[in-house]
Amino acid sequence: MEFAPEIGCPSCPRHAYDATIIMVLAALSAQTVEPSEYVNEISDVTRDGEKCQSFPECLDLVVEGKDIDYDGVSGTIELDDAGDPTEGIYEISRYGADGIPVKVGSISVP
Repeated sequence: MEFAPEIGCPSCPRHAYDATIIMVLAALSAQTVEPSEYVNEISDVTRDGEKCQSFPECLDLVVEGKDIDYDGVSGTIELDDAGDPTEGIYEISRYGADGIPVKVGSISVP
């Protein structure tokens, strides 16, 4: 996956994309576009189901009525009941003299 370097945040597009896909998959799983209803599915589509890593792959599983575990372009995603990440890869960046963040490493959690 490529991103626009002028954004200055290498991981931001990946995380934003995954957040959007998670919301769509949650709405599809709940069979509603009402946020107050599909909010309960957000954590569920990221854990304990059949692994899938792309929207088309996950969509097919949801349409088949299967429980899914979405891991996206940002890496492994596991959200607890409160929607907080319990597993993932976090990038470590430092800001250069020009104010642009530069990735210097990453940490896998847990």
